[in-house]
Amino acid sequence: MLESTLRRASEHRPEFVQMTTWNDYTEGTQIEPSWLRLDNTCLDICGSSCLTTESCDSFGLFTDCTKPLGTSWGPADPSCGIIGNISAWDDYNRVKQHISFERSASAALAAAARR
Repeated sequence: MLESTLRRASEHRPEFVQMTTWNDYTEGTQIEPSWLRLDNTCLDICGSSCLTTESCDSFGLFTDCTKPLGTSWGPADPSCGIIGNISAWDDYNRVKQHISFERSASAALAAAARR
């Protein structure tokens, strides 16, 4: 949904855009640096009991092909069929680049209007 949200924002150029997201990692809608947990690793490292990916019976829901596996930079889940490394920062960086581009475009339009 991130790509379509940014595309629509560019097309319609509203005064602001609110990107609704949820930190539900099984849905892949988070916009923050994150990566997939390796099998049988703790999901909640701060909790007193270690809930693991296997104890969740996720049935593959932890697979997000936009996120690397087990670290902030590295390969995707093997079931994704992605060759090469990906970054946990990609979505976050795409939003930053979009905002930067839109600010530059707005400044250029304002400058052209003043001439």
